[in-house]
Amino acid sequence: MPNTIFKRVVPITIFALLALLSWWLKDTTSPTRTTVDGKVHHDPDYYAENMTIYSMDKTGDLQYQLEVSHLEHYPDDQSMLLSYPQMILYQDQHPSWTITSDNGTVTANGKEVTLSNNVIAKLTEKENVTQMKLTTEDLLVRPDKKYAETDNNVLLQDENGSTRAKGMKADIEKNRIQLLSNVRGTYVSP
Repeated sequence: MPNTIFKRVVPITIFALLALLSWWLKDTTSPTRTTVDGKVHHDPDYYAENMTIYSMDKTGDLQYQLEVSHLEHYPDDQSMLLSYPQMILYQDQHPSWTITSDNGTVTANGKEVTLSNNVIAKLTEKENVTQMKLTTEDLLVRPDKKYAETDNNVLLQDENGSTRAKGMKADIEKNRIQLLSNVRGTYVSP
């Protein structure tokens, strides 16, 4: 009789151990399941080609215009990725600064636009004549505050010469630029 119990218990025990082992292997090697609701992954939910965005201030005056060749919106953080953006900042309904770059991003609330790679900003005051040109690798713009800054190298050029610096803060409304460090320039007398 003990031999019969042994013959029955051993196969059942082995079968139970194999079942537990296969459950454990499946549980430890299976990827974790997550729901795909658009907010788990950083995947775009829509895109647009050759788009222009206009922003007005509280009185309805044009504050800035943003043209892009390609825009992608990401629902997880409500950001936008921009290709070849051109931002035109307005003062008293007239263009004052035109900023172009290869890439850019806009934060969820639209308060910050980060332009990167080959950033060129031109100050145009009268009759579409460029008064000053600024070149850098990235530029953070806060259009509602009419403010821009960078920590990278900057090159400022106008009809009187050029100035290089490391870092810059700009009050766009007052046309005031503060160069932060390593400022070097050349001046050409008119």
